[in-house]
Amino acid sequence: MPVPRAGLEWMLSPGLRKEHLQADDRALVARLAAELDLHPTPEHGVTADGFDVEVPP
Repeated sequence: MPVPRAGLEWMLSPGLRKEHLQADDRALVARLAAELDLHPTPEHGVTADGFDVEVPP
């Protein structure tokens, strides 16, 4: 079953919020997003309080 595009964007987004993410890792996220025509943003998956949204198992 294919993963919806929004799900892929959501999965890539938390990495963009990490302060310690290396430039090479950011470049990989950007390349993957470009190849798949995705637009992840640091704001995806964040509550109004600024916490990560919890996904039920």
